[in-house]
Amino acid sequence: MKFGSSKNTNQWELFADEILRFGIVKQGPVGDDLAKQGLLLPGFKSQDSINKETEKNLVAAWKLLENEISSKSIFASAMRLTRADVNDAALVALLAAVEIRPERRRVVVGLGGKTEGTVTLGVIAHVLPESLSSAAPDSRLNRSGFIQVSNTGPWATREIHLAPSLVWSMLGSQDRDPELPIDVEHLNGVSRASDIQVVLVAGPDRSARRQRALVRLGAERAIALKGTDESTNWAAVVREATLCGAAILIDIVDSVPARMKWWIERADHLRWGILSENQIPLEQLPDRAWVDDQITDRVASASSVLQQMGGALGAGHRLTFTQLDQIRKSLPALGGDPSHAARRLVTGDLDRLTTRIRPTRSWDDLVLPVEDFERVRMVAARYRHRDTVLDEWGFKPIPSAGVVAMFSGPPGTGKTMSAEVIAADLGLDLFKVNLATMVSKYIGETEKNLEQLFDVADTGNVVLLFDEADSIFGKRSEVSDAQDRYANLEVSYLLQRIERFDGLVILTTNLSSNIDNAFLRRIHVVVDFQAPDEGERRTLWLKALPSDAPQNDVDIDFCSQFKLSGADIRSVALGAAFRAADEKKSISMSHVVTALFDEMRKQGRLVDRSAFAPYGALLPAEGPVRRP
Repeated sequence: MKFGSSKNTNQWELFADEILRFGIVKQGPVGDDLAKQGLLLPGFKSQDSINKETEKNLVAAWKLLENEISSKSIFASAMRLTRADVNDAALVALLAAVEIRPERRRVVVGLGGKTEGTVTLGVIAHVLPESLSSAAPDSRLNRSGFIQVSNTGPWATREIHLAPSLVWSMLGSQDRDPELPIDVEHLNGVSRASDIQVVLVAGPDRSARRQRALVRLGAERAIALKGTDESTNWAAVVREATLCGAAILIDIVDSVPARMKWWIERADHLRWGILSENQIPLEQLPDRAWVDDQITDRVASASSVLQQMGGALGAGHRLTFTQLDQIRKSLPALGGDPSHAARRLVTGDLDRLTTRIRPTRSWDDLVLPVEDFERVRMVAARYRHRDTVLDEWGFKPIPSAGVVAMFSGPPGTGKTMSAEVIAADLGLDLFKVNLATMVSKYIGETEKNLEQLFDVADTGNVVLLFDEADSIFGKRSEVSDAQDRYANLEVSYLLQRIERFDGLVILTTNLSSNIDNAFLRRIHVVVDFQAPDEGERRTLWLKALPSDAPQNDVDIDFCSQFKLSGADIRSVALGAAFRAADEKKSISMSHVVTALFDEMRKQGRLVDRSAFAPYGALLPAEGPVRRP
């Protein structure tokens, strides 16, 4: 028989065909059916007697397999990556060849295999005794997830299966292995020398942990898993890493699963990175030499943000490496706009916990005394220049780089508007926290809700606005019962959580005296909003009546005499506009005076009609209601 490459038959298939024919000859006298099946094998090239020159053909077949192993074929690459020897390669070739051709499966049945043509340990012992150890539980092929041997029934009848994804790979397919966990990621690594096989990396940011592990392992490629559970198919993970020549990086959530530890010890031809937020207890670590590493930085440096985003995000964004990766991956879908991508980081979960406000106001809309205006502006400045002060100048972000501001004062004096102006100036979205959904009468539920809120907010740069904050940031009381004790625990928890938050928190309250003193010590900027004076009210009236709105001699000086807040003035101006629109006229003093009169009565204020002179005649008439 002559060996050589065939257009439709791989060389490892030719080897397998000769091994199967040898098995037929070795079995002794056979029926015509099995002999005929041997003649029909794809690699058979002669009609000579099946046992003619058998020994010579076997030698040639093994030589052919050795040549295949040293080639650049997919089969050869898989064998090299798993550190397989020639006997390992022979077993893989035979199993793969039987999988892909029904002629070979019929021969396997005649040699003692299963009725559907599945190879058994007994068949291997008969045709490839040299490769029997390659099917052992601790063999290289088992350690690589390439084969699986059944563990039931008599030893000789136990089935040997080659992983389907490996067969597909040997046939040239590059499809994803369906047995892999759905969240497996393929990562590009670094090219550097390293003799480290297992590295432990602890740190607060997942992307930073992964990058550190890639560097320490010197891995050009890696596959990464976001946590594991009992359903994880470790054989598929190890097989994929072997075929890709990649390291395996695993994020540990709670503890190292026993099955994962077992595979790390078995698959010693691979490099492993065990990643976690906190350091893993020693008793959970695999029995292999490992190197310990830890990352303390919570956010990427200003230079890293500049390098990856080209300065497109502007100053003040203290992003983690994970957030930078998310922004970079989303850029094509978001028109290449990094600022838009940064805002999308928190879309979804935070919208369910808060009310999103898209900032539209600017500093020109804010009417405040000079000192208060500067304090509000300083809130934005502290956030914007954190990189300069904390990174470049070396000031320590103790306990975090977050900014906390408190705006106190009567309703309608500009507290919420100031928060919106700050968010707009920083290019951030404003999220108003609905305290009704946060506070619960059930023990522990309030802390749980707040933890969920801050965990989501931590994933992106946002402004959190706690309106009427005294309801949750209130003073701790003397403990007289269990309810007081748990209420105080809620306040204490919130103190700690705000300290760890790297974003911007704004608290608004009508009564700053109700805020717990411990919170006041942690607030960086306090602005006490007062009711506007007459000059400020005049400015507010001018801003409340848009220049595009039709107006007819509105007396701004007269309107400014009434002690109203900015919100009240906007309400009056809007009411006057609707009255004018209903009459299809320009906004005049008759509309303004009527709206002003209604606003004061709505607030329950005693209205002195003489205060409206010289426009008293425009007030609604007193007496019974006139029905049309």
